[in-house]
Amino acid sequence: MYFEENLKPEFVEGAMQAIDRKDVFKPLNLAPVYDLEIDFASTAIADAVSVIPGLERMEGRRVLYRSTEMKSIYRMIHASAMLGGKFAAFT
Repeated sequence: MYFEENLKPEFVEGAMQAIDRKDVFKPLNLAPVYDLEIDFASTAIADAVSVIPGLERMEGRRVLYRSTEMKSIYRMIHASAMLGGKFAAFT
């Protein structure tokens, strides 16, 4: 175990080295990709919702929507719920 007074010079030296090398490191900007998978109660509802542009049919009752914006994901949840809910009343 190290005491604080023994480690302080090492921390200061390490911080100074990192500051001196700041140009070596470049920030990594990764655009997040959000996947929205919805598993509906029936294949008929998934059929109805699959006409929405951007939705991909994965399996019988499951659809997938992929976006880099959370706002777009929220809108797809809302659109799927609205259309799926309307269609579910007829099944």
